[in-house]
Amino acid sequence: MEKITGKVRLQYQKKKYTVAYEIDDMGIVCLDKSKGFDNEVYERAMLKIMAENESVIDDRWGKGSKNNDEDVTEIEKVTKNIDGPKNEKDEEILLLQKKLEELERENERLRQRSSRGGRPSIGETRKVSLTLPTHIWRDIDVAVRVGKMKQSEVLREMIVRAHEAQVFNWKDGF
Repeated sequence: MEKITGKVRLQYQKKKYTVAYEIDDMGIVCLDKSKGFDNEVYERAMLKIMAENESVIDDRWGKGSKNNDEDVTEIEKVTKNIDGPKNEKDEEILLLQKKLEELERENERLRQRSSRGGRPSIGETRKVSLTLPTHIWRDIDVAVRVGKMKQSEVLREMIVRAHEAQVFNWKDGF
């Protein structure tokens, strides 16, 4: 008997996946895990493959000698290769691939967010060091707590109001 190859399509957590597989002459299903999907995807793919190819797998299992130690050993070898990484390097590669996928998703999310524009600008931003008497800072702190505003918002409001009321002669330097 020859090997049967194919692809199974499935949906898991609102994502579509395609997993390639092979059924050998003994009825053992081997999945192509090179894409590094979550184990849950491969488990669901295996269930779907087994359901779709039940008669073929049963026929091939029935033709072999049951309970043969060599067959059991071969099956154990194949399932070890299917179930996960072969060594620490493979495991590290899988972890890095998952981390890369997470970072790519986060990057895309941030890119979409920044393309929306955000809050409209109200003016130019400059960093300023401001020295005031302690009693004025206390009044500003009270305004921050009572108004539930940021300190920069309170200071901005004070300066804008003073400017609009022409409290100072701004052009002549007071």
